[in-house]
Amino acid sequence: SLGNGTRGRGMFADEDMSPGEVVISVPLDLCIIKQLDAADSEGPSEGTKRETEYELSEQERKSMTWVAELFLTADLLSAIFSDDDSNFWKEYAKMLPPPDSPFPLLMPKEDLAALSACDSVLVDTINSHRKKLKEGWEKQFDMPCPPPLLWLNACVISRCFHIWNKDAVMAWMTPFVDMVNHSYDKNCVLATSDNAIEIKTDKAIKKGDEILFSYAHFPNSHFYWRYAFCLEENESDVLEIEGGIRAHQVLFDNFLTTRSPPPPVLQQSIKLKTCPSNVSEEVQEQERTSVQQTMEKIDSLVGACDEFLKTREDKREVCEYVRLRRGLLESCRDL
Repeated sequence: SLGNGTRGRGMFADEDMSPGEVVISVPLDLCIIKQLDAADSEGPSEGTKRETEYELSEQERKSMTWVAELFLTADLLSAIFSDDDSNFWKEYAKMLPPPDSPFPLLMPKEDLAALSACDSVLVDTINSHRKKLKEGWEKQFDMPCPPPLLWLNACVISRCFHIWNKDAVMAWMTPFVDMVNHSYDKNCVLATSDNAIEIKTDKAIKKGDEILFSYAHFPNSHFYWRYAFCLEENESDVLEIEGGIRAHQVLFDNFLTTRSPPPPVLQQSIKLKTCPSNVSEEVQEQERTSVQQTMEKIDSLVGACDEFLKTREDKREVCEYVRLRRGLLESCRDL
């Protein structure tokens, strides 16, 4: 059943369940599904196939996923505003996040401008998506963007599921399954059958436990951008600063035991401490200057985060993201 918990609205077990049990099964004819294959990356597949075997590149997969989500948005728009009152999605729309939801895609310009001082990479992503959405809509459908477009696209990118094969991309909106929240400590998995999308337990669940599965391992910038939430303890978190600096959260916990290389600011600091005697003073000075510039940038970003949190404390979701980003910046500065 649906209810509210520590993660907000979610799905909860009505009874004790054993591993492998089906929690919910949704018929495919209730889902909105779009598939693109290698023969058609500009719109929905009509069943055409390449005669030779073909494997999508990573860039093609990303591009086709974006197009599939655009067509899901169009179908969702058509269903919700249909004259047919028996249309399932017309009624289910009442369960979608409302148009005033705190999705970054819907953020007012003044808030985006303030957020840019804290994370220009994220804001560039949001603005780029908005621009691409407008251009993509006008190209595909030869009409102006309807007013609900941003809202419905935000619903789609936060709630749709994907399957990536070597030569095709499938995206779909699945009612009720889209209510299941994320956790790395999941207790369920997503499964498909010939005629349904299912949620199955992969461990024992007690009555009243929240049904959870993993959306994947993402940094908080991705979780916030697509889903409008962040994780307090996220080992996949990444600090990305304009100029190419990128550092993983796990490095700040114990960077000596991490399997990832140290981020550039640490690489530079370590190199300075272990600099061989035959390295010129000029090179050492260049490295010191680079580290100093990086730390000054971090100090500036910490100050911008403090200002944002002070002036927009009523905007809970974005403030949570900025607070966690500030923590990463502080950790990097301390190191």
